[in-house]
Formats: sequence, structure tokens, C-alpha cells
Amino acid sequence: MLAGHPTLLAHGWKPESGFLQARWDHYCELMILYLLGIGSPAHPIPAESWRAWSRPTMTFERY
Repeated sequence: MLAGHPTLLAHGWKPESGFLQARWDHYCELMILYLLGIGSPAHPIPAESWRAWSRPTMTFERY
């Protein structure tokens, strides 16, 4: 699922062309993908993958 990248997951896979070039690399629903991948007993991904995606600083009103 890392598809050529050492720590970032691909968005998907197509039988005709293989893994998509787009990566899960921003804070969103990707957290569950990485937790499932890291914890997989059959095909785990590197634990370092957890720190590979960006976490932009965001503000809302004064917070």
C-alpha cells in the first residue's frame, strides 16, 4: 500500500494501472488508515508512517 513511498499510503489501486499517485498526507480521515496499517498482523506498514503526514496548524476565530 505504500506503493514506492517509504511511509505514505496511496489513495487507492486500479487493476489496470496499479497504485494511484495521490498520497494520504494531510490531516483528515487518513488517521484510521494508518492505525489499521500499522496494526495489521498480516501486512503491517512501518510505525514511522504515523509521523509522515503533515499536520497543518489551524485556527478558528480566536482559538
